[in-house]
Amino acid sequence: MLSFRLPADAEYFFSTGVSGPLLSKVPYAVCIHDLIQLDLPEQFSFLKRLYFQTVTRLIARRAHVIFTVSEFSKERICHHFGISPGKVFVLGNGVAEVFSPASSTMEGQGREPYFFNYSGGKPHKNVNRLIEAFLSVELRLKQCLLIAGVFPEDFKRRYTSPRIRFVGPLSDAELVDHIRGATAVVFPSIYEGFGLPIVEAFACGTPVLASNAASMPEVAQGHALLVDPFDTDAIAAGLLELGNAPPAVHQEMSKPLPSIARQYDWSRLGAKALQVINSY
Repeated sequence: MLSFRLPADAEYFFSTGVSGPLLSKVPYAVCIHDLIQLDLPEQFSFLKRLYFQTVTRLIARRAHVIFTVSEFSKERICHHFGISPGKVFVLGNGVAEVFSPASSTMEGQGREPYFFNYSGGKPHKNVNRLIEAFLSVELRLKQCLLIAGVFPEDFKRRYTSPRIRFVGPLSDAELVDHIRGATAVVFPSIYEGFGLPIVEAFACGTPVLASNAASMPEVAQGHALLVDPFDTDAIAAGLLELGNAPPAVHQEMSKPLPSIARQYDWSRLGAKALQVINSY
């Protein structure tokens, strides 16, 4: 909700979203995750685009401090809103403690190995190309493809292969279990401000195939297999590389991942945000 005024005794306003007290002289900080509404306008309604072009722009320009989640998003904020880079600070996204290395109930007992995607059905998540890539090489893979999240029924009916399985929405415990048991989390999204599934998979010690677009190379820090999200052949080649790699290669890939994820501890990010605010 957009806030226009603050109580008379307010000293500072901090918003974890894109809202700000436009009619107040109280300094405020806002968080802008990304500007996909402006970078991929064809995927959003006219009113949504208009809101970001006008209200969000005004809130951002009047803000005392802007926090965001990646250098990529920082550049897009400065580009779209004409803001000095000096008042935009990159924090990253926090990862919940439940994401951690452990055994999975999805492993063993004769279960088929699998790739796991849990990005959802929005167009920029690129699940259609992921499926097409998988289908092009499924006979050369021992893994099936599990896809979590909410998808339209007509989308799911397009794909009849028994090795593509839509598992629906998952609880947090189920999600972590699926990540831990996967050969790899596959996340060839076209656009992300951050790319939280990459870091959640890292926290569980699970290798990742991700997109080489937007923020994802930055977040992966050289520890994910990156592919062109617009090229189904490239995605398919990545699936083959991870799917057919020897167990020793997977173990080596997995070793450094949890330590990378620990950079995104919520308490550390909160302390960093407070330090920035207090320095102004």
